[in-house]
Amino acid sequence: LEPEIALDVGANYGECVFSADYADTTRVFAFEANPALQPYLLRSRGEHPSADRIELVNALVDERPKEGVSFFVNTRWSGGSTAVRQVAENIPGSHEVRVEAVSIDAVLDGWIGSVRTLVFKMDIEGCEPFALRGMGRLLEAVETAVGFVEVDLRFLEKSGWTPEAYDEAVLDRFRLFVAPGEEDTRFHEVPSLAAYVQEGGEQHFDMLLVKGWPRRLPPGWELDAR
Repeated sequence: LEPEIALDVGANYGECVFSADYADTTRVFAFEANPALQPYLLRSRGEHPSADRIELVNALVDERPKEGVSFFVNTRWSGGSTAVRQVAENIPGSHEVRVEAVSIDAVLDGWIGSVRTLVFKMDIEGCEPFALRGMGRLLEAVETAVGFVEVDLRFLEKSGWTPEAYDEAVLDRFRLFVAPGEEDTRFHEVPSLAAYVQEGGEQHFDMLLVKGWPRRLPPGWELDAR
């Protein structure tokens, strides 16, 4: 897509952010709250051809900046770490650390207004609505945005969100697309998250959030509009 800005929110070990090649005009920001993963992310960045344009942010992404926020590290599977205490209570072997929280709008404040195209991936175990609210100014300013966002209805409930509230507070600025299966690259538009759930949608799935319309898509990808 050759976006001007690419975000990986919930980078974990960097499986997504470091597997991609980036255009010379793309600036990349990878956010990961778990401090234990920073040495690995730094080493992987050092071996990436776009290393000088990839910024690592060791902080929790939230609606607004905060100090000393609880984050629960999953010691068995780092990808399951979360800031939602009710989710962490069901994770054997998790432990609490205190981390800084940032908002994407605050981190990218200097870019807002000059960026037209944005791509982002977001996988933060139930905290996605808060992070999306914290990038509202950036989303309002860009012409085109495509986000690949995890949805887990159990985690959403534990973090205090219903599908209806998520739609009203965050998702109504986007067109929403889902794929029939994990390996599918043909995405079908749905009117809302609540409608998809009511029609018998999955409990755990990935959703494409689209603002504007991408000029191009990766090979094999299709967006079926309503």
